[in-house]
Amino acid sequence: MKKRLRIGLAQKIDVLVVALTIVTLSVSSVVSGRWYIGRMMLDLEENVLNVVKITAQSPIIVEGLREARADGSIQTFVERVQSELSNVDVMVVADIHDKRYGHTKADRVGFQFSAQDHARAIQNGETYVSVGPGTLGDSMRAFTPVRDTDGTILGFVMAGTLLDSIAQAKRLIILMIVAFVL
Repeated sequence: MKKRLRIGLAQKIDVLVVALTIVTLSVSSVVSGRWYIGRMMLDLEENVLNVVKITAQSPIIVEGLREARADGSIQTFVERVQSELSNVDVMVVADIHDKRYGHTKADRVGFQFSAQDHARAIQNGETYVSVGPGTLGDSMRAFTPVRDTDGTILGFVMAGTLLDSIAQAKRLIILMIVAFVL
């Protein structure tokens, strides 16, 4: 004869409590993880938008593009600004012909901007965020036009965060949530 394993009421309640705890922690972890990652992405977007808007209004940038200065003043300014920023991996200042006057990598100054998602800034005067490839890797980046005092578009500023950096931040958030759950 087979012996049936009898589970008492106390054991059933224990199993139910453990199962409910696991389900609750799992759902809470997924929801909070998505919220934190979504919040981080919004903060990064806002950050790069603020950087390009402020940089594009700098007299060094406006005058430098208006006069097509090749004296390195724009590059120096870009390096100084970027050294003070966190979460901005790349910055570019270029004229309406896509010639770079400032870049995170100084050896790229004087060459053409290679990405194709900057046209809206130059042609339509828009400020926006896009995700796309760049010479340093795929990034989430903001574009804004640089305007002369009369409103003429002189070029654009781009600032971005590499997707590798974003992925690393996402992993850190997930690890923190897992550590909390454990």
